[in-house]
Amino acid sequence: MDHDPAEVPPVQGNAAELREVLTNMILNAVDAMPRGGRISLKTWVEDPHVCVAVADTGAGMTDTVRRRIFDPFFTTKGTKGTGLGLSVAYGIIQRHGGEIRVESAPDRGVPAGRI
Repeated sequence: MDHDPAEVPPVQGNAAELREVLTNMILNAVDAMPRGGRISLKTWVEDPHVCVAVADTGAGMTDTVRRRIFDPFFTTKGTKGTGLGLSVAYGIIQRHGGEIRVESAPDRGVPAGRI
């Protein structure tokens, strides 16, 4: 995993919930690369927000999947997934007054959150 840290200010919020968001984003990236690959974590500031991007070298997703990625119980993982990880992350980020989005196309994907 690559990490491109920037100096960012502390974020006000529930630390356990924010850890859960990062965990879910990273696990989603791992699952997107069943044969291995690279995950990159980047942080930066877009005043007054702190931003985090988790990118992977997985296959990316279609527009149809991308539009539903935050829907509860939506999964592309069959019986392996519950479809709750990114949905829960979305709810947490919303409660913290931020936004979470996915930029992806087949062969690339970058879930990003802003708080």
